[in-house]
Amino acid sequence: MKEQIRNYLKTPIQNPLFVTFTLKQKVQFQSKFGTYLVDLDEYRLRTNFRHFSNRLNKKVFGNSFRRYGKRLKMVVVEEGGKNEVRLHQHTVIETPSHLDQHQFKSLISDIWTNKTLWGYKDICFDVPNKSKGDVIGWINYITKSKTKSRDLNSSIDWENTYLVG
Repeated sequence: MKEQIRNYLKTPIQNPLFVTFTLKQKVQFQSKFGTYLVDLDEYRLRTNFRHFSNRLNKKVFGNSFRRYGKRLKMVVVEEGGKNEVRLHQHTVIETPSHLDQHQFKSLISDIWTNKTLWGYKDICFDVPNKSKGDVIGWINYITKSKTKSRDLNSSIDWENTYLVG
């Protein structure tokens, strides 16, 4: 099954940008009952990324995102949570044709760190590199089993992965 998933995730994405997002592992909340810490979990991880993705798509496509369902293609894989590895997400995100990579990276960084609750400032960007196996090498890397707390199928954020259109 792992090979079938990898083959599906290798669907071509035009002008891909590889991004690794780290997340705050705890967030402090205040309520009328006092201050308390909340731990990051799978639900919060995916909800946070959905919020990020919606904001990014809205910035990139404007009203076409909501009205016509126009979206950036992306693959989202979750990792960490065991062996002292922070929860983080590896992604492949389509760079829109009307933005250069520097503008797009700035947009991603701003939305992730300033517009999401769990977004942490440590973001790693990379581009396809022949010496590292290009897109296929990145897909193989992000689908490795070593630092996943669940099986591969459960580690892929299928709700936020978008490859059609």
